[in-house]
Amino acid sequence: MHKKNPAYTRLSRTHLRSSLPLLRLLDSLGELSQVDAAKRLSVTPGACNLHCQRLERVGLVRRARTVSSGGKGRPTIFWDIDHEHNAFLTFVFDGPTFHAALLDFTGHPLLEERFDLSRARNRRGVESAIETFADAAVSLAGRNNIHLRRVVGVFPGLIDPADGSARMAVNAPMLDGINIATLFSRHKLPAWSASLTLCSFFGETAGQPSDTTTLLVHWDLGVGVVCGRGDTVLSVQLARNGVPELPEVGHICIEQNGRPCLCGRNGCLEAYTGGQAMIAELKSPDIRSLGTLIGALQTGHKDVLAVARRASRTLGRNLTWPVQLMAAKRIVISGPLSSVFDKLSHTFHKGLYESLPPALASTLAVHVSPDPQTRLRIGAFRLAKRHLLDPDSIARLPRSPAQLN
Repeated sequence: MHKKNPAYTRLSRTHLRSSLPLLRLLDSLGELSQVDAAKRLSVTPGACNLHCQRLERVGLVRRARTVSSGGKGRPTIFWDIDHEHNAFLTFVFDGPTFHAALLDFTGHPLLEERFDLSRARNRRGVESAIETFADAAVSLAGRNNIHLRRVVGVFPGLIDPADGSARMAVNAPMLDGINIATLFSRHKLPAWSASLTLCSFFGETAGQPSDTTTLLVHWDLGVGVVCGRGDTVLSVQLARNGVPELPEVGHICIEQNGRPCLCGRNGCLEAYTGGQAMIAELKSPDIRSLGTLIGALQTGHKDVLAVARRASRTLGRNLTWPVQLMAAKRIVISGPLSSVFDKLSHTFHKGLYESLPPALASTLAVHVSPDPQTRLRIGAFRLAKRHLLDPDSIARLPRSPAQLN
């Protein structure tokens, strides 16, 4: 007969929040004895035992091993997060593709699939692909006794601060209006939406020194820029209500009455440097997608190289102000266009050094992402885990602006 858990071990939302310090400790240090965990948390062994039992009841932690005391007392129980039987669902929309993944608590993909967004004629087509993958992931999780804890959707453009819907994805209009929280309400799963650039930042800075200030450039059909140090995002602007927001550097005007941008304005940085802008400038029937643009750059197509090098020089020149403002020591180029950065590096540096003081230019390191797709998956995983383990810190992250300034 199944033994009923005592009432005091049952976990409400309030209880879960009170047990999160233990969960964060185990995530940081790995398995710990109950006594050691209690000391580190400055709580009594009894209180720590209660947290362990509550978290065990909902499947978040497990008894990793038990060490006998040799008959002179109670055995010592070592606890750890149950990485195998807990998972996150992530959906990352990047340019012409989106990547869906079911990730266990180590970040290892249990199920993943990549979709071509260009085949989706409208929002409903994208939502259908999300729901199809979600059904497969939920089914797999059910068969393997895996708890789905969080869903994270990562979008270009803006995220509506009121309901989390994707908005102003100017290079992927089929994403406008997608609401991850609504899509997953039928599964009763907590779902949250995040900025593509923010996700890229957390993926590219994973494992980097926390004292290094990094300027992340996510370069695809558009341009996203964010600066931070460790887990702290530094490039923020304040909304009227004092809420920190991510500045849309790609849509900052660099030329009055300049080129029209898909956002509806003129002279935006993205209108001169994004992949979509390069495609529009080329006006070639053979270069109509980011993939064909990158392919032409890889083969050294003369006309395409000329357009892309002008764009990279413009990008470098206009990154000098956030580099100086944030005192960045490191630039990381990520996104699909990072794969051809070796062909654009010279003109990018030329633009960068046209405005930077020589002393700063000589100490500024420019790195290229070794694997942007994997880094985005890591970033989405880190955001999902942070949403579970430390919801208060998620609330302090800068959100997408309500509108373009």
